[in-house]
Amino acid sequence: MIIKPLFRSSRRDTEFVYDENYFSIAHSKACKQSRSNKSELRLLIINVCNPLSMGGAAITSVLVKLLRNNFPNATITLMPSRRKDRDLYLNEYGMKDVAFVPHLWYDEKYSTSSTLIHSAIPALEAFLGLSISNILKKFNSTCGNPFDKYDAILDLNSDAINEHYGLVFPLYTLFNLMLASMSGKPVIVCPCTIGKFGRPLRYIAKFVLNRMNLIMVREEIGRRNLRSLGVSKPKIAIVADLAFLFEPAQQKETMAGIRLAELERPIVGIAPSQEISRYAFVQSPESPDVKYENYVKLMAQIADFVIENLNASVILIPQSLSEESTARYRWLDDRIACKRIHASVRNNEKTKMINEPFRPDELKALIGACDLFIGCRMHATIASTSSTVPTVTVAYGEKFEGIIGRLMGQQDRIVNIGQDYDAVLDQLKTKILSTWENRDDVRQRLKQKLKYVQNSSFSAVLLIQESLRKSGLSGW
Repeated sequence: MIIKPLFRSSRRDTEFVYDENYFSIAHSKACKQSRSNKSELRLLIINVCNPLSMGGAAITSVLVKLLRNNFPNATITLMPSRRKDRDLYLNEYGMKDVAFVPHLWYDEKYSTSSTLIHSAIPALEAFLGLSISNILKKFNSTCGNPFDKYDAILDLNSDAINEHYGLVFPLYTLFNLMLASMSGKPVIVCPCTIGKFGRPLRYIAKFVLNRMNLIMVREEIGRRNLRSLGVSKPKIAIVADLAFLFEPAQQKETMAGIRLAELERPIVGIAPSQEISRYAFVQSPESPDVKYENYVKLMAQIADFVIENLNASVILIPQSLSEESTARYRWLDDRIACKRIHASVRNNEKTKMINEPFRPDELKALIGACDLFIGCRMHATIASTSSTVPTVTVAYGEKFEGIIGRLMGQQDRIVNIGQDYDAVLDQLKTKILSTWENRDDVRQRLKQKLKYVQNSSFSAVLLIQESLRKSGLSGW
């Protein structure tokens, strides 16, 4: 499905404004040009999202589909971090119309320290190789460059340029972007969240991000953070998260292993987060383990609350998975939290949980079949609101306010997990009841907002086309 875009950029650093006529003409010309020209455009996608994150898999799927529909002669290559990621995208998600190449330097091991040790030398070799290549170019000589075979590089980090999750992720992402920029090819950052940085990382981020050609951010806070960093050279645009365009699987009687006919309506979906407790109850002096226990208790109380007050059935839906052999399994695999919550719920017989891995389109179809949704992860709430399911969001970062709050108009249905335990519990109960009582109006508002948000997501295609043309890539 190709959605006609409705937003236009009128300044270099801007948010899109409504202009349907402009975009229908621009899109028509762009598609006609790309389909009539036989030249091949070679696109490389780096910082590919983890396919075990349902949101990450959705974003990757949407970007590939948008590129395939609007650059039909393009060769699309993905550079995932791990070979197992390639296998998942290729075999489980059926992404067979793209090519895959191994990562330049990353070599994941069981622990973070072991990964850094094994990846350090390949990373240094990649950096020195590109540096030597650039020096030789000045003397009209050539040297093998791993990016030479591509015309442009797209970054799909989504939420990694952010100290919110520590230092490893932003450094990993920025280093990949630095290597890409050293290739001399245009580098485009697809819709993401840019966070605040302390010293010295803010100087690294400023230097690297100023080498980009185009940066798309998912919310206003990202643009403000870029300005605060002093990033002024690339074009900056606010573009909605690509996952708003992700299409669910066809709804069936059984979805993601759940037989809906066996459940009593209303059905309330709850997407716990295995790592959200790290940002919960910030004024509490307890240890991380105690905070996690309190988070499990909180979500079990909420499950019992909707069962007893709405006479509902509950489905616990994990949005992030991981292998037990990886270093971050404890924090990434939401099935751990689902099991703990399920065991703690008093009304256990009215609570189902998903324990096996399923495709992201199946999970979105299941979420779309819910009557009410409570989400603790960003892309779980994107899946629910883009399915126009009344949603209460448990937030742990500013991105929720920008994307679910401002873009989808759901500010009144967001609860910040960083508050005191009792305050979080009371607000969740109040907002759940209010959302349920006004569910018809909420659905209607979500439908009205969704059209514009999806077109904002689609505008990423036009920005990519514009950036490639400005870089001299007009042959497609």
